[in-house]
Amino acid sequence: MSKQIALPFPESWWIIQARVLAGCTPAAHLDSTTNDRIAALINLNVTLIIDLSPTADTSYTRIFNQLKQQQKSPIRYLPIDLNTKCIPSSSKVKSILDTIDKEVANQGLVYIHCKALRGCTGLISACYLIRNNHTPEQAIQYIGSAQASIPPQYNTMPRTYAQFNLIHDWPQYDPPKIPSPLKTTPTK
Repeated sequence: MSKQIALPFPESWWIIQARVLAGCTPAAHLDSTTNDRIAALINLNVTLIIDLSPTADTSYTRIFNQLKQQQKSPIRYLPIDLNTKCIPSSSKVKSILDTIDKEVANQGLVYIHCKALRGCTGLISACYLIRNNHTPEQAIQYIGSAQASIPPQYNTMPRTYAQFNLIHDWPQYDPPKIPSPLKTTPTK
């Protein structure tokens, strides 16, 4: 059995152990909490933060840039503007998944987040798991169990019927890779 890698903070969870991580926005009401979350991502060697908020979450970019420079980290920030209802086109989802795959193929570690309670992170996470040989049902079940101990205000489960329908139909848009390039199953 593979060694469990610690989460950077309690409001995060592994999609694919040591490769793809998801959770709450690093931005918090207090700069010190924001600082701690970004520092934790840098210390975990995250190489790419994907922000799925409807507009780039500039509330933490100042702290992000300061810590990146101080720690000489290669971490990058990629805002991807998903509409306010978080029902992206299949081509937009594929583009996001391709970005994640490219980073993972280059031995990177990805952190995905959106604004709280929109379901975007859960949607992208489920589609990524489906791309890597999980059924839609397995993906949803895994996401739920991976977040079982996360407080509801930080939960990133898909929220709307449209999101669940896209997840259910995802295999027809983006058939699973056989074999999965990750050769792993999700673990908490």
